[in-house]
Amino acid sequence: MFAAVHLLLSGEPAKGDPLVHYYPCLAETTAPASDAFSLFRRFCLAHAGAIAELISRRSVNTNEVGRCAVLRLGYADVARMLPAVPFALVEIGASAGLNLFWDNFCYEYECGPAHAPLIAGDPASAVRIGCAIRGTVRPPLSPDDPFAARVVRRVGVELEPIGLDNRHDVAWLRALVWPEQRERASRLDHAVAIARAARASLNFSMRQGDGAALLPTIAAELPEGEALCVVHSFTLNQFPPKARLALDRALRDIAAQRAVLRLGLEWERRTAPVLSLTEYGGSGTKRRDLARCDAHGARVEWLAV
Repeated sequence: MFAAVHLLLSGEPAKGDPLVHYYPCLAETTAPASDAFSLFRRFCLAHAGAIAELISRRSVNTNEVGRCAVLRLGYADVARMLPAVPFALVEIGASAGLNLFWDNFCYEYECGPAHAPLIAGDPASAVRIGCAIRGTVRPPLSPDDPFAARVVRRVGVELEPIGLDNRHDVAWLRALVWPEQRERASRLDHAVAIARAARASLNFSMRQGDGAALLPTIAAELPEGEALCVVHSFTLNQFPPKARLALDRALRDIAAQRAVLRLGLEWERRTAPVLSLTEYGGSGTKRRDLARCDAHGARVEWLAV
């Protein structure tokens, strides 16, 4: 509902509504948030039909590229586990697929006051992501990305994909960003532009449907010898137990034909999101918890040695 209001305020004819002045990403100057309720209530009642229509056909499928700062560290571990092997990278719950373009972004890893920040990724990128390293174990930090060159195809799977060329879809994605977070909104705009420009050269595609149901078909299309890396972030919390079991079973079955790794960044416990890496094989599955992190990738504490 909040995203629906945000979207309506950013367009016509509601653009001139006084409620706009409580939305920092829509107005140059903003009024105190404590005074917003009466105007917000009035706006919702006046636009109840439009809000209800948006809610009935849209879902919350955000695409927070800040999480790539954490996923990138996990990909370094994936590259180490299977050296010299080409990969198909498949993201479950991909939204617009922006996180599949992680190697087109610039990262600044802050390693504490005694160390200079490490700049990684594409230093010329308009998407700049900061991430503070916490804890005593140093993650696999490197300015280079050993995994990116070995990814030969990138596939996003989403029940309701956000089309990069659909201005209404992109506007909805932007409306899902909290209105006071101008930096996130700007970063999202730059990420969309980068994905539009890079998708063809990176063999990027989107598939609409259920991840567990589509994975066997996607895997069957891959050449022999190509490993499969499945990634998901803040997606499994939306899966009922049967769907989680179905996804795990699909990966086990695919592992009988090719190497399969699964990188997950999920709210699995009540403490902090966990980055985990699972290897599927004939002898079963082996899972390692790699890191704990902030929900938007602003901080990471590496656990694996």
